[in-house]
Amino acid sequence: MEPVTDSSSLAWCNDLLPILEGAERPDHLTLGRMLMARLECPQAFVTLVGETSTGKTTLINSLLGMELLPVSAKPTTATVTHVSVRDTAEPRYLAINTDGTMEELSQEQFSSFSLSPDADLLRLCVEPSRTTS
Repeated sequence: MEPVTDSSSLAWCNDLLPILEGAERPDHLTLGRMLMARLECPQAFVTLVGETSTGKTTLINSLLGMELLPVSAKPTTATVTHVSVRDTAEPRYLAINTDGTMEELSQEQFSSFSLSPDADLLRLCVEPSRTTS
């Protein structure tokens, strides 16, 4: 699915970026680039927080209509987990580390890190496929 964009806002921001580049204010240029990225590809986020073992993961799986994240009566998600709903052919499991690097994981590694994250892990990310069930 292509993002819906407001062409006049994109054009305005595109005209603004060269001005910000010449302004010698790196913080303003960074904000301008972030604005441009948001206009080009808008996103929405839903955040679920709650006490341990209260059904957050079960709710996510139910909303997605698939058993994507491991579920158990005992705690099963010990780290922040970002579910990125995209139209992908194959599911992807990723680890985002504290040093800013990202590595692709197998489903087994993802489940293992979900239960017991190591000190270098910042968060997990999963992109389910169209056919994951």
